[in-house]
Amino acid sequence: MAARLRTYWNCARITKITRVRTILALCVLCAFGAAAQQTVAVPAQKLPFGFTNYYFSEVVDARAATSNVGLVLEGGLPVALQIRNGLVRTLSDWAQTTTAPPDTARIAIRIRVEACRITELKKADGTIEGKLVFTLAFERPHDQSAVFLVRLSGGSAFTRTATVANMAETVLRQSFAHIFVGFNDWFASNYGLNHNLVKGIKLVVLPDYAQNDAAKNDTVFFARRRPIAWKDFQAGVHFGSRYAAAIYSSFSYEGKSRVRPDGYLEVGFQIKTFMIKSSSWTKHTDETAYSLAHEQLHFDITHLIAQRFKAKVSDMDLNWEDYNSEMQYQYLEFFREMHRVQLQYDADTNHSLARDQQSLWAAKVASELEKYGIKDR
Repeated sequence: MAARLRTYWNCARITKITRVRTILALCVLCAFGAAAQQTVAVPAQKLPFGFTNYYFSEVVDARAATSNVGLVLEGGLPVALQIRNGLVRTLSDWAQTTTAPPDTARIAIRIRVEACRITELKKADGTIEGKLVFTLAFERPHDQSAVFLVRLSGGSAFTRTATVANMAETVLRQSFAHIFVGFNDWFASNYGLNHNLVKGIKLVVLPDYAQNDAAKNDTVFFARRRPIAWKDFQAGVHFGSRYAAAIYSSFSYEGKSRVRPDGYLEVGFQIKTFMIKSSSWTKHTDETAYSLAHEQLHFDITHLIAQRFKAKVSDMDLNWEDYNSEMQYQYLEFFREMHRVQLQYDADTNHSLARDQQSLWAAKVASELEKYGIKDR
């Protein structure tokens, strides 16, 4: 019975001691949490470059934890490290010192902080090993989003003794300078080459493509000086069709681009209207000038829609980021319009049988083409 009581008493005593130690530990932690913080200043530094084609517009903190920039050892205990005025304000000061003021002639660059953390660990021999991980992403703001440009990382590893003062200011300053200089070098080497670093778009509308070599090519490009001929209808005869002939015509465009030395993206825009010989056919039963004129007007309508498309693109305020998709969207819209107008033309003229409607369409298309500087033959 005594053994049991003693055991019980011992357990109770241990429990009491544990509770006391826990309370003491909580008191120590509370006292430690109130003062376990160190602040370091990292003043902006003027860096040795003056590339003025960009400026830093904003610094955004994208870190998962933003309350501090790491933990350092002080008196053998870890303390939270803070940057005086905050990380975003400090990097903003560095950015403003580094580049020229905002200007519409320069490219705005946003800085996104992805990592900035210092950690220290005491080794068995008493020395302290530290590490800084620092990553910035640079992007170009656009509307409500941004275009990613480059991600740069700069960090350092260091060793100090317990008697040496904290090295946070030194490693942060060196890493800040390293990344800002690194971005400037990247920008300078990519400016004039990277489409994401252009100031804007200069659209150069080229003359419509009209080079023809009828003897060699399957394609006849639209040209007033070169009307179509029955010999251009080279596809196999469609005996099942109730029509005497059919022309396959369409249009396309090219948008070749280059970055100019002045920082603008030059886009050379050219229209191609064409017929395909191997897809156009005739039954050779009604190869009259009137029937050929009906097919020619199909070709003229295609070119007319291509001119409307060209005029639309020429008037657009194209965006440097997605100009190609904007042009492609308009192309598809006008391509559908081409099919609609072609069907309406055949319906109104009853596939050339309604001669009065054929004359009206010919006059209407010729008049509109003339507005685009394309005169009748």
